[in-house]
Amino acid sequence: MAKAPMGSRASESMSKRRSGVKRRTVRISFWLWCSLACLASAEVGVQDVTDALARMEQRKPTDWAYTQIATTKKMEAVARYDPRLPGATLGWTLLRMNGGEPSKKEARKFYRKIEKQAERAEKAGDTAPVLAELIQYDSLVLQQVGNAGQAVFSFLPMIEGLEDRLSGELVFHEGNQRIESLRVWNRGDYSPTFSVTVTAFSLSLNFGAFGSDTVLTQMVSKVKGTIGFLKKVDETAWVEFTDYELLAESP
Repeated sequence: MAKAPMGSRASESMSKRRSGVKRRTVRISFWLWCSLACLASAEVGVQDVTDALARMEQRKPTDWAYTQIATTKKMEAVARYDPRLPGATLGWTLLRMNGGEPSKKEARKFYRKIEKQAERAEKAGDTAPVLAELIQYDSLVLQQVGNAGQAVFSFLPMIEGLEDRLSGELVFHEGNQRIESLRVWNRGDYSPTFSVTVTAFSLSLNFGAFGSDTVLTQMVSKVKGTIGFLKKVDETAWVEFTDYELLAESP
């Protein structure tokens, strides 16, 4: 069999090396492009989330009228927040208790609870929106982006005295630029007050659209722990928010 000329073999070898270099260059360029795209996405995602949170904070709870349905193992209370209703206590009207007309005792207990909450908030100077109290904005870190455009961010909850006990997760939809949900949970036992130990805690918030605004639609809180040495606590509370009506002008 005739051998290929030396010059031909050298040319073929050089061509293969060039082809290999081109393929490696293409692969390197592709992965570099992907890395830069991911970094750009992460930067845009964090900024989009902070912008969405800022838009939500422009609204105060008192800008809305809405119905609240609170459910626990022992009761279900349906109340309406609307300062325009006659006889409302701090804007609240108890509509139903456990499926029926609330008794005078149940109404007094409900309104007294509302008044105590307002007193505590006033003493603490607490006028900030809920999200501003929960999220350290500079701790937001993009963890993953799903195929449906849902970006999951981790964050550190901003709750005084519990910074090293809690973790947070936020879901942001890149398509509609809205916060979809937020969850906070404990990383270990903690004692909020003397003789009370919390072994499991979680708070979940779900949001929906109302025109161009994002509103709270559901809140679920779960607590497990002990009070003193004997009493065990295992409570779950569901709160639905419906029938929104905007009372204030657009910010």
